Amino acid sequence: MKKHICLIFISLVTIFCMCTVALADINVRIDPETQALNAQITIKGAENKMASIEVFNPGKSTSDISAMSSGGVMTVFDYIKEGKFDSLGKLTISYILDGESGYHSIRVTPDGMESVMYSDAFLFVSPQYEAEFLSSYCASDATNEIRLNLVNSAGSVLGLDINELSGYTHSQKLSLIDFMGKDFKSVSELKTDFACGITAHHIKNYVSKEITSKYFDKYKNEIKSASPVFSLYELYIPDESKDSFYRLLNTSKLNNFTDYINEVSDKIILSSLKNLTNHQDVENVIKTSESHLGEDFSDYYSLSDKKQVNLDLIQESFDTAKLFGKRVHELVIKYKPQTNHSLQNGITSPSVPSGPSVNVSVPMASQTNAAPIENQNIIFNDIKDFPWAQKAITSLYNMGVLNGVSKDSFEPQREINREEFTKLIVQAFFSPDKNAVINFEDVSPSDWSYTYIATAHSLGIINGVSTDMFGVGQPISRQDMALILYRAINAAKIDLPQVQSISFTDASDVSPYAMDGVAAISGYGIINGFEDGSFAPRLSATRAQAAKIIYETLLKGGKLSD
Repeated sequence: MKKHICLIFISLVTIFCMCTVALADINVRIDPETQALNAQITIKGAENKMASIEVFNPGKSTSDISAMSSGGVMTVFDYIKEGKFDSLGKLTISYILDGESGYHSIRVTPDGMESVMYSDAFLFVSPQYEAEFLSSYCASDATNEIRLNLVNSAGSVLGLDINELSGYTHSQKLSLIDFMGKDFKSVSELKTDFACGITAHHIKNYVSKEITSKYFDKYKNEIKSASPVFSLYELYIPDESKDSFYRLLNTSKLNNFTDYINEVSDKIILSSLKNLTNHQDVENVIKTSESHLGEDFSDYYSLSDKKQVNLDLIQESFDTAKLFGKRVHELVIKYKPQTNHSLQNGITSPSVPSGPSVNVSVPMASQTNAAPIENQNIIFNDIKDFPWAQKAITSLYNMGVLNGVSKDSFEPQREINREEFTKLIVQAFFSPDKNAVINFEDVSPSDWSYTYIATAHSLGIINGVSTDMFGVGQPISRQDMALILYRAINAAKIDLPQVQSISFTDASDVSPYAMDGVAAISGYGIINGFEDGSFAPRLSATRAQAAKIIYETLLKGGKLSD
């Protein structure tokens, strides 16, 4: 081991060419629970090559190498090792961090190639350092002056951009500390408040949109983590409208972090509405604003035609975001069509047959002519015309698996979206894991669906529509519903017998990735096709269908009694 370190030391002293190789990329993740570092490095031209890997301690660089002795190698480096790039030019670095707190740099030198230096590649704050800092910072007897001194002394180690304070007066610095507050569970929370405090400072002392935009862009990740609607700022507030947006904020109360986030979020919503030119973008504003406003806009989503509601919302102006949310519900009532349900074979006529698609235990003809369940307490008024789903919906409601959209309404015929179905799956077969984490750009930790999606994703039950996007708000197809249920059955270790074999007339339309799921779920007798023998794999599933197949799975798996 000593010989190995000495050889590496000798080679280090001779390497001083630090040119960055073109097309080099690095992605570093640190598990907050285990402090395990995982760095993925890609270098074009390094395919299948061996390489030396050096992780520098905070504050150390190549200039410190020549001054160190063979016995002092680890005073400069936190980690030294050799590794090999794979056939795609990718190299993985994995180890448990237990060294110094602060920014670490990484240097990689593939055989026969120039070194690549990733300066300040990652920030590591040890749990002990973090705990000691927070204990002092959050102490009840700590004054703003004491907290400011703590920030000045430890800020660079914690990753705070304290250089931004160089132009502040002492009074302004104390105002920033006061803005941040004193109760933090993690340094990450403190960094978010610190960044938001700096942007609040520039809003209150507004000079120009260029300067304020610079800080909104610089700290957009921190603001986005705190404000669930920040994506609207990026989408619908163009450069020419930012001046009026900042001036609107300039009149707001930004004395503390909570006020700041509420005001920024409110003004983003209102400013976005003023800048919309396409009525279809209104739905995205409503969907994104839902968690911030604390509203349930299911009544809006249930509209088959949202155009008139959207047009009215664009044309009207609102003093507050809350009034906007209230107006959405008022317009839904105004424009919601009053339909007369016509019954066909005992099921409300939709554009396509929906009841038979989840027929399970009786012949198709018998199911389509089913009568309402006798002596059953029908909780929702709008499921009376869906006898094939009444028992499933009522049973799952009583189990706490599903809810209605209101006290008396379930909206059985409405398309169920991806996050709604994910919640049903988790509630029915598992327990939500509050520690589960996901990194989809369209799912925020503040969203009601976050824990359910994170739980299902961690169990391997559901993926995103892409690497970065979950697909929030998108209707779920029948084939995806079958596939996800199939994965849930396996993850929950539910033993179901194969009871039938179905050959659908449109089997060739089932996507290859979903074939196993569709075959298994239909084979279990949980989901069947339509009367014409088709499965309609790409057709959007409804809330009633989702309730029915989950109920039948629980029933057949012995998780509840009939």
